[in-house]
Amino acid sequence: MSKAFHLSLLEKVPVLILLGILAGAVGGLGIGLIQMKSSTPASAGK
Repeated sequence: MSKAFHLSLLEKVPVLILLGILAGAVGGLGIGLIQMKSSTPASAGK
């Protein structure tokens, strides 16, 4: 039982890493788009 549990943990690690990278990329893109949208009216107003 302990060996199977250990293998399942090892199999979950790369999936968690991939999910973290995807979440970071999506969050970064969202923040970048929001900053672009909020900065364009400010630069146009000047």
